[in-house]
Amino acid sequence: GHFEAAKTALVEAIAWYGGAGRTADDVRATTRLGAILLHEGEVSAALSTLEAAAARVEASGGVDDTVFAGLASELARAHWRSAEPPENVLPWAEKALIAAERLGLAPVIAESLNTKAGAMADVGRLQEALALLRGAVRFAEAHGLIEAELRARNNLLFLDLDDPADS
Repeated sequence: GHFEAAKTALVEAIAWYGGAGRTADDVRATTRLGAILLHEGEVSAALSTLEAAAARVEASGGVDDTVFAGLASELARAHWRSAEPPENVLPWAEKALIAAERLGLAPVIAESLNTKAGAMADVGRLQEALALLRGAVRFAEAHGLIEAELRARNNLLFLDLDDPADS
């Protein structure tokens, strides 16, 4: 119910913002729509939605870094959830982290650290992934970001089971 209503409202807002030439608002709404699609497990739809927003950003000459950081973070996560190789995930995670760090966007930093850690684990860089996740837990905890903290803790538990340093 609520997600369907939100998706409908976001699609309408995206169309209106696009027609009004309000690229930043269009991208902000599209990023939220992509996040909802990811939450629902609609990974392919989320990825195509977010990639279309990235293309609009590029065509428009860019948007402010707050909007871009959120988009880059969700794009990294969508690429990772699509089981794509890390070279498709990491550039977006890095772009999100660079912009978010400069602006102090704690939620974007926490989520991007989580996503980057997943990509590192996928290529067998477990120590780096574990370090990123431990940092993500502490960072999210310090900023009251419960969902990001739980995601990091869950990922950390999964990776800790495979950590050869624990043997």
